[in-house]
Amino acid sequence: MKWTILYFHRKKACDQLDQKQQSGFLLTYTTTDRLELAKENGACVPETHFLLSIIYNEAMHLDPQCQKINPISCRLRNKVIHNMVAEM
Repeated sequence: MKWTILYFHRKKACDQLDQKQQSGFLLTYTTTDRLELAKENGACVPETHFLLSIIYNEAMHLDPQCQKINPISCRLRNKVIHNMVAEM
């Protein structure tokens, strides 16, 4: 699920940019910075994309002992989070 959400957010933001802006977007490292860049260049980036990026970025960078899994799974079971994902 995390890769699907990540890809969707990035693609939706990137597709709203012209070719030169897309190059800068693809060279930007973090998801939040990419979303900010897209927003600064006129793309419509909903706040829910920023909020959900916190969850999937944390899931992408798990520690070797996977101690973050329980907090992440609790967030993913949250009904508000489910609604945010469903609205995409």
